[in-house]
Amino acid sequence: MTYPGVPRSPGAYPAPGSSQPHGAYPAPGSPPAAGGPDADDGGRRGRLRSRFGAGLLIVAALAVGTLIRSGTPDVDTAERPFSRAGVIGRPVDARTFDATVLAVRGAAKIHRDGGLTGRQEHDTDGVWILLKVRLEAHDHTIQVGWAGLKDGKGRTFHSTERITQPLIGGRSLQPGIPLTGEVVFEVPKDAATNVTLQLTERPIDRRMAAMVEVPLPISPSAVDGWLANPAPVQIENPVVG
Repeated sequence: MTYPGVPRSPGAYPAPGSSQPHGAYPAPGSPPAAGGPDADDGGRRGRLRSRFGAGLLIVAALAVGTLIRSGTPDVDTAERPFSRAGVIGRPVDARTFDATVLAVRGAAKIHRDGGLTGRQEHDTDGVWILLKVRLEAHDHTIQVGWAGLKDGKGRTFHSTERITQPLIGGRSLQPGIPLTGEVVFEVPKDAATNVTLQLTERPIDRRMAAMVEVPLPISPSAVDGWLANPAPVQIENPVVG
């Protein structure tokens, strides 16, 4: 109903019998009014897509970072010595010197004659391994500063300090003049059959140094035979040649 002198509001109901639709309800098929339910849903979907895209970027960045870390070696790996592998009886080039393993033997007890103290005998709870090696410098005078035996469990046994070792940190090597003698190690019995000789010029800091590596073919029966012999084995002193 209308009253004289009062204008009809846009949202008022249409007059009875009028074909004009009510102002609050759009005609069928007409586009929704701005800010309606469909617009709100579209806005939420847009925000969800933006968040999802940002999440994917974060995941991708983390994955790339993981790949970079996994492909980059750690410090110990990057600075490990450079292996110069060889076999018994053949020279191995260690950049500044050549090393040749000539023979392997072992004992339950060792001794060295001579010197101010005379005969010195040393027994062991493990086994003595004596390696006969020939060393020769290349272009300048050097010393072989370190020798070790690495076993199959990753343990390393450096040359024994219970006796004097002239070839390791002792005698200097002159270019073109080979020196031959024995290097002695004391190792547990369970390590003796799976060891590799390691030699390098550097006595302490062996990072990125050239390192001779020669596997030693020692059988369990050989170790048993060494330990069964009670007689002391004499260590060979170094000789030129």
